[in-house]
Amino acid sequence: MDQLHREVLKKFEALKGNLLIGREVIKGVNSENRLPADNYVSGPHILHDLIRGFYKPAGKPYLLSYQATESEDNYGKQIEWDETGSSFLRIEMNPPNGAKDNRKVSDIKAARYNMENKIPIGILHKIKISHNKILGLGLIVSERKDGVFIVQPYSLPTEENINIKPLAIKIAFQPNANARGNGNFEKTVKKCVSQSIIKQYLPSFEMKEIKKIYDTQDIAVWGVESGKNKVTKKTV
Repeated sequence: MDQLHREVLKKFEALKGNLLIGREVIKGVNSENRLPADNYVSGPHILHDLIRGFYKPAGKPYLLSYQATESEDNYGKQIEWDETGSSFLRIEMNPPNGAKDNRKVSDIKAARYNMENKIPIGILHKIKISHNKILGLGLIVSERKDGVFIVQPYSLPTEENINIKPLAIKIAFQPNANARGNGNFEKTVKKCVSQSIIKQYLPSFEMKEIKKIYDTQDIAVWGVESGKNKVTKKTV
């Protein structure tokens, strides 16, 4: 998986249980204006195109996500819920079968690719129009003779999980009121700093946590100097 793919899957895991209202929070404004980078994903992205159940990104061999509808006008009941009714135990993922559907062959091939390579998919449950609940991740474990794919819950390995609370936003305020501060902002926040530089100033256990979150990306940082007896601790 490429980095963006991994990050989107991490986002599905982090948003598990959240109700997303509207199309723009799932796919962005349009194909030119997708979801912007956020706490979870480092670049423009999409969770699902909301056109059909299967979502296979153009030019990719895999399914990224699946939207279960449970509508009698579509495939009917697909989800087996746990006792709380908040998490799924199993999903019967019906493949597209429309006579004029020119994407069904590639979608089914992509589902088999996920199954064979044990690549998880994001799961959305369409509760009603424009209301989708994120159910986390699922793994396609088998394909029945009738073509239905069986999906079971999946959790990312601990080292893959960014451990950010759903929709939590952490904000730090840093004074920046002079020419020196503005210069530092341009050099280390807008431009970002290589991890090879940052690791010179941090202990190895902190760098390990940083790599879990940012992988190999450069990072926006703000630093202060302790100075003699920490006299410059409060300056930019």
